[in-house]
Amino acid sequence: MTVLTDRDIAAIIREREALDLCCSGSESNVLDRTSPLDRTSPLDRTSPLDRTSPLGWIPLIIVGNGGHGRVIADLVEAARKYRVIAMADDLCTDIACKDGIFHIHPDKVRELVESDRNTKVMIAIGSNEARSAMVQRLGLALESYATLVHPAATISGHAYIGPGSVVMAGAIVNHSACIGAHAIVNSGAVVEHDTEVGWFAHLSPNSTVAGNASIGDGAHIGIGASVIPSIRIGAWCIVGAGAAVVRDLPEGATAVGVPAKVIKHRDCRYEIRT
Repeated sequence: MTVLTDRDIAAIIREREALDLCCSGSESNVLDRTSPLDRTSPLDRTSPLDRTSPLGWIPLIIVGNGGHGRVIADLVEAARKYRVIAMADDLCTDIACKDGIFHIHPDKVRELVESDRNTKVMIAIGSNEARSAMVQRLGLALESYATLVHPAATISGHAYIGPGSVVMAGAIVNHSACIGAHAIVNSGAVVEHDTEVGWFAHLSPNSTVAGNASIGDGAHIGIGASVIPSIRIGAWCIVGAGAAVVRDLPEGATAVGVPAKVIKHRDCRYEIRT
């Protein structure tokens, strides 16, 4: 493995300073107002170290360069609170720079974050298991992760979104909902009042979780699936696309259909809370 040298870090910092100069006009005055998180609310607790640079943006490293990573990059561009300085992927063996963004190996992320504590990280991997594994692999403190919310999402000022989590365009998170760390609330998903979504969970596009429900750590709710009020879905469950969950599901269950029926179970041995 190639070690990130002082010269490499200096090159990334120089590139970031060049971006600073490019962004230092009137645009920087409106950056903070575009993000739904830029107001006093319980959401502020999710990113205790997130503070904008004098030029109005926070440097961000995206880990994952697949389809989900590109969607995350689009979200960052739309929200204009962060600016992507690097993308990390296992396919990157050497440091390269393209369009002002460095492409690096994930093993170099920790060194880059330690070189500038204002830099944040987002794990842009759709698989819950792979996202969990990458978090363990990086070994970063929880406060090193960004919380990303698309400006077209609707977030209650009384909701909580955990570090490392992302809320996509058109999603709704209502009063007293709590989204754990490293979760995905995908495009058009709805999380109703007083619902808890666990760490590393993924609510797929247009899924709906009604009020007072609980989605366990690592659970995956499929596209267009529905969960009725007060249902408990265990850790690492999989709910199929279009399913309607009307009964509690045990840990590791896979359920499909209307109403959803358990078709198999899987072993759950993930150590995910770091």
